[in-house]
Amino acid sequence: MSEVKFEDEYCDLGFGLICPSCGGGCLHHEAVDIFERAEDAAFVLHTTASDTVTTKVEAADASENPSPRRNGLFITFSCEECSATPILDLRQHKGVTYLRWRECLTQ
Repeated sequence: MSEVKFEDEYCDLGFGLICPSCGGGCLHHEAVDIFERAEDAAFVLHTTASDTVTTKVEAADASENPSPRRNGLFITFSCEECSATPILDLRQHKGVTYLRWRECLTQ
C-alpha cells in the first residue's frame, strides 16, 4: 500500500490522481467494485462493473470488503505511463471515509 498523492495544480475538475508506481498523471478507470454492508453484518452486496460486464452478488462473503464494518469501494486503474494497474481503496469506518492505494500490480 502507498499514500494517495494528487497533482499539485487544481483545475476546474479538481486535483488529478498520481500513479503510485511511476508518479504519472494519466490513470484510466478500468473496473469498480462496490460493497454495500449494514453495520457489522456477516454478508455484503458486492457489485462489480467494468466496460464489458457487470455482476451483482447478494449475500457475498464480507471478507473481501475493504471496510471492516460498513461500505467499501475499489477502483481499478491502468496507467498510460507504465504497466501498473493500481487499485484505489475507499472505506468507511466509524463515520470516517479513508482513501488509500490497496495494491499496485505491474505487468
